[in-house]
Amino acid sequence: MQFLLNHGYLTVFFGLLLEYLGLPIPGELILLFFGALVYWGKLEMWVLVVAGLAALLLGDHVWYFAGRRGGKKWLHWFCRATLGSAQCMSRTEHFYRRYGPASLLCAKFVPGLRSFASPMAGMTGVPYRRFLGFDLMGSLLWITSITWLGFLMATRLWEVVARIQRLGSTLMAILTLAVLTVLVLRLRKRLKYGEPDLNFQAGMSSDMD
Repeated sequence: MQFLLNHGYLTVFFGLLLEYLGLPIPGELILLFFGALVYWGKLEMWVLVVAGLAALLLGDHVWYFAGRRGGKKWLHWFCRATLGSAQCMSRTEHFYRRYGPASLLCAKFVPGLRSFASPMAGMTGVPYRRFLGFDLMGSLLWITSITWLGFLMATRLWEVVARIQRLGSTLMAILTLAVLTVLVLRLRKRLKYGEPDLNFQAGMSSDMD
């Protein structure tokens, strides 16, 4: 706890950035927790938002240019690396075909989608200025809303933290079981629908103009 208090802004920055690089780190929980610390006067709201926004924009830019250079081969690799099924690519394509760059406004609120929205923007040839505008608005909306929710729920969240500290090893066992369950479900889905298909059609640039 003392480490988090002393390095709160850096924890938010690197926590959100590592989530965008593919690690299973829950960004919402990070923002909720540190939003509660703002309520208790341990952190400044505007600095917290700036730190989170910097992490999101950096991560989104990495994936945008990765999608622009690597195209659908990158998405195919990402789906395979995260144990995604054939639906991993087809559903992403369908969603982006329907909503286009505007999906960046809500992508952060959908855990699976926020990993794909930026590279899909690069893959489909969305102009950089348009990508930056939608991504900036979507990132700011997500960070401020979740952080303010943590601020408003601060007293409740503190009770949860106290209970977590009492659970100790039991909680670790529950978390381990949860991770294993997610992996098993992903493997079952891959067996049912097959592996990601590199030959899916990603020609959607005409829908983005």
